[in-house]
Parts: sequence; structure tokens; C-alpha cells
Amino acid sequence: MEIKTLTLDDYDIIISLWKMAGLSYRPNGRDAKNEICRQIKESSDLFIGSFENNILIGVIVGSDDGRISRNSVQFM
Repeated sequence: MEIKTLTLDDYDIIISLWKMAGLSYRPNGRDAKNEICRQIKESSDLFIGSFENNILIGVIVGSDDGRISRNSVQFM
């Protein structure tokens, strides 16, 4: 297994993995390509991927909206 920072180029495989896992996906909101790309540009170290044989098998996304701390973990 390889752990690496995700990039703008990984957007499509991130969304594909979320859909395969049955996670909620908001293409017109927080998960829109322009929104995810903005977040990656601002805080690329908060987008981490787990790869097995060059296939994305897990994603960790950290974020801070500037308000009270909230935590959420979704397992696949």
C-alpha cells in the first residue's frame, strides 16, 4: 500500500471511489469539481489517498470551515 497526497488530477477517481462506496455526493455543492479543486489548492496536505497497485482504495479529506470544530469519519 502507498499513501500519498492527492492532486487536482485525482478528482475523478476520488468521486468514483465515493460513489462505489455509496457515500453521499453533492456535484452541485461541496463536491463540485471547482470546489474540491479549490480546497486542494488551498490545503493540498489535507487530501490523502491510499493506493494499492496504483488503484485508489481510500481517501482522507481534512477541512476547516473556521467555525466550531466538528469531526466526521466515514468508513468504507
